[in-house]
Amino acid sequence: MNFFEMIYHSGPDEFECDFYKKNSNKSRRHFINKRLKDAKQELANCKHEEETNEFLLHIYQEQIDALNQMKDEFIRNGKARFNCYVSLCVAERTLKDV
Repeated sequence: MNFFEMIYHSGPDEFECDFYKKNSNKSRRHFINKRLKDAKQELANCKHEEETNEFLLHIYQEQIDALNQMKDEFIRNGKARFNCYVSLCVAERTLKDV
């Protein structure tokens, strides 16, 4: 059985992934919208902390900007690159039934 792993690399050693039955525009849109929702929630949570860290606010906003910049290309092609560390891709995987 084949399935698809959608991967968001957010740094040299940082990534998030989800697994989908199909590699379609709909599944890619779902994946990136989930990443954007999570990033926006992290930014909102950081803003509501008593001692707001300006550096963290900048990092979260930069993450949102990068995802927005890659969104259309990822949905269209299944891959997008923001810089050498930040990217989105889809990998086809096979589940073996032994």
